[in-house]
Amino acid sequence: MRESKRMCYYVTEFQSKESHAENGVHATGFVPSIVVENEAGHSYASYPTKNDPIRLPYFWSKGFSQEAYENAVKICEEKNKSLGLTKKDVDLIVLSSMMKEFNESKKS
Repeated sequence: MRESKRMCYYVTEFQSKESHAENGVHATGFVPSIVVENEAGHSYASYPTKNDPIRLPYFWSKGFSQEAYENAVKICEEKNKSLGLTKKDVDLIVLSSMMKEFNESKKS
């Protein structure tokens, strides 16, 4: 039987035009990440990939100012709440992902 895993949306303030440009994306604002419980890393919501280069980024702000970040975080909190997640749930999901990534990096 397959384990049921929770997922949440997450926005980090460390995004910038430059950080997205490194991935070949012209970003105009914060892109939400999807984090899955007990899975290492994250994936950007609607972010182009090698298999789907046409997909457009999904921005939750206009620009990268502190105000834009705070607005993106509000949207993120609303989306997570609609999934039935509390702030503590989100923190635990993100932490489980970070721990998984850390443990996997120790193996290599």
